[in-house]
Amino acid sequence: MSQLPRSEYPRPNFRRDNWLCLNGEWDFSIEEKTFDRTIIVPYACETKLSGIEDTGFHKIVWYRKRFTLPEAMQGKRILLHFGAVDYRCDLWVNGTYIRNHIGGHTSFEADITEALLPTGETIIELKAEDDYADWEMPRGKQFWEQHSRSIFYTRTTGIWQSVWLEAVDPLYLVNCHITPEFDERAVRFEYHLSQKAKSVTFDITFQDKEAAALTVFPKSRKGNVSIQLDQSSLHAWNFQENLVWTPEHPRLFDVRITVCGENGVTDVVDSYFGMRKVSIENGLFMLNNRQYYQKLVLDQGYWEHSLLTAPTDEDFIKDIELTKAMGFNGVRKHQKVEDPRYLYHADRLGLLVWGEIGAAYMYSREYAHRIYSEWMEAV
Repeated sequence: MSQLPRSEYPRPNFRRDNWLCLNGEWDFSIEEKTFDRTIIVPYACETKLSGIEDTGFHKIVWYRKRFTLPEAMQGKRILLHFGAVDYRCDLWVNGTYIRNHIGGHTSFEADITEALLPTGETIIELKAEDDYADWEMPRGKQFWEQHSRSIFYTRTTGIWQSVWLEAVDPLYLVNCHITPEFDERAVRFEYHLSQKAKSVTFDITFQDKEAAALTVFPKSRKGNVSIQLDQSSLHAWNFQENLVWTPEHPRLFDVRITVCGENGVTDVVDSYFGMRKVSIENGLFMLNNRQYYQKLVLDQGYWEHSLLTAPTDEDFIKDIELTKAMGFNGVRKHQKVEDPRYLYHADRLGLLVWGEIGAAYMYSREYAHRIYSEWMEAV
């Protein structure tokens, strides 16, 4: 393909500059490891956009991707990301077994640095397994029969969200959980570093004005800090009327997190948040301490030619804009953990999202174990 499908940055709330999209053509085969076909990732093999469009039952599928690391990534630690693979998978890089993952709706990553070759050429192999006869498997709306019927739809096997690489130094920000502390007019950052850092700086801006800035000097790899937003540059705005997030006024704060080691900057991550509080008082739904009437639509998150995967990022935007144009201020995403790009556009365009995870058809102890593990990973 001349242009990679779904080539936008896959994780908008945790962005780095040095990354590589691995979507597009992959070698592919069903059941046997022959790689005798080509598939377009990130579309599942049941979809028209994958180039396969085989809606049969596929207990095992195989993927292979060959590529060469760009010069800007060489000499760095390389993190390989999968947005979602349904349902179980095993990963190899250059013949070295890396890891497995269970859960069709949750992302996972792997540091593949030690498996890279001096030549720079890399071969990724992935084995994905789905057993739709297993009624205890969290499946959402995916049917165990051949054709869609009632409330059940065509299956999604294997990779169905973006695959990508990013390059980092040995000292980098593993993750950071951002929580608006609405009543305190502050925001809390819970951060996790790969190694102990000399300093971590949080720069917060709102509409290009500085909202807050703070540098911490961590004593360990994990820590948390709360930062007040009452900087002088924001005093001209009323907090409740001008600074909070609502579907009608989806205001967002931008964040830049800079990690420094003994020899200077080692990582820079961009993120965002909205000052928003959800609560229940006397049985009433409250948004930002005010009663708010939710007008929600039940959204299946399916697409005609690509099932669970949106054809393009623009389709997410169109979907949200049409939802709002019909008078809704939110959606209940039914039996699906939605793509981070959708959630980003919902934040940006102003849409409440009630999230679910795909359930199994039959309740059991085994199912409970599976769903709780995947749900906690998603949250």
